[in-house]
Amino acid sequence: MKTLRSLGFIGCGSIASTLARGLINARVVDREKVIASGPTAKSLTKIKEELKVRTTLCNKEVARGSEVIFVAVKPHIVATVLQEISPEITSDQLIVSLAAGIKLKTMEEKLPVGAQVMRAMPNTPCSVGAGVSAISVGSAVTEEHLQKAKDLFSSVGMCRLTSEGYLDIVTGLSGCGPTYMYMTIEALADGGVKAGLTRELATTMAAQTMLGAAKMVLDNPRTHPGEMKDDVCSPAGASIQAIHILEKAGYRGILMDAVNASCDRCLELANVTNGEINGRGAPLDDN
Repeated sequence: MKTLRSLGFIGCGSIASTLARGLINARVVDREKVIASGPTAKSLTKIKEELKVRTTLCNKEVARGSEVIFVAVKPHIVATVLQEISPEITSDQLIVSLAAGIKLKTMEEKLPVGAQVMRAMPNTPCSVGAGVSAISVGSAVTEEHLQKAKDLFSSVGMCRLTSEGYLDIVTGLSGCGPTYMYMTIEALADGGVKAGLTRELATTMAAQTMLGAAKMVLDNPRTHPGEMKDDVCSPAGASIQAIHILEKAGYRGILMDAVNASCDRCLELANVTNGEINGRGAPLDDN
């Protein structure tokens, strides 16, 4: 894709830094063309020092000069931020919320008619070009702006367009998923150390094993992961013995429960946040 003229982040936390780093590394935008805002100078220190981008305490400054604006603040202050920057927004700009739970309809109500509004759920591997992101679009989004968003997120990994109703599920699966994978790598490495490997070797072997298995799944979309598992398990071999232990411990069910628990929490937060935005404790009525 063409290099962006300017890129803005309202919010300077982990997800903003992760995405900014990935986009800069992918040469989608020059670092001097990136600006981030935060509530205090102290909050901006990390992103300024690590990424060498411009910073400001003024959200309107970010909105005024950015081709693409990522809203990367806590869900409960998204509405306030959108109201603040609304006078600066034009239909040429792309506004992407990275906040969980805030609906596109709510965003559109806070911005000018025709605003190019989207929601996105990336994950932390975007910082190394291996992320996965889901995006949902508002009612006024043009094909040109949709393509721009796809190109942006594809530059830092895989991107999928989905309906807004799936975003909470995506959060539980891929948004929070890296944490499950980190714990799995750590546990595998612990097993290796217990058996006698050095920590460095065990961690490297565990991480590369997960990376290789993931690549096999992605490179062979017509082959079920269960078939790949079966291919490794020879009769009375070491792998099937290990699988037996995992099955007895409820390994599959634990992972499924973790994803579902995360999804449920996202829905809870969404209901509370959207209820607060509308001045009541009850969730928004979808009808």
